[in-house]
Amino acid sequence: MGRTVSPNLDPDLFSTTYIDQTAQFYIEVGYLFERGKKRSVSCPRCNAVTESLVVDAERALTRNVTQVFAFAVLSKANLLFATRLVDSFPLAVAISDEPCKAGAMSKADHFKIRLQTLRFWTC
Repeated sequence: MGRTVSPNLDPDLFSTTYIDQTAQFYIEVGYLFERGKKRSVSCPRCNAVTESLVVDAERALTRNVTQVFAFAVLSKANLLFATRLVDSFPLAVAISDEPCKAGAMSKADHFKIRLQTLRFWTC
């Protein structure tokens, strides 16, 4: 009985003889006694806080979905506009050929207009 080291600190002491002869076990039963009805007072407050958090989360989700929808509609409109612009640009270039042939437009200005077609094909 000279050693007082617990078996979990010294693995050599942990054996079946130690458990049979030396080990002591404690059984504990606990129960919470509520005093002052604190839980019944705080629960409605917790519920109110939780409900307000849920309403706030719903509001944030609605706002996010609305923003994403508006962004999708705007992107679709931008794509349609860009497609129509690309489709109509060769017509604008063809129209500028006539003033150049007639001498009403310099060849440098006409070249600048033709050079703009590269913008559409490099993207």
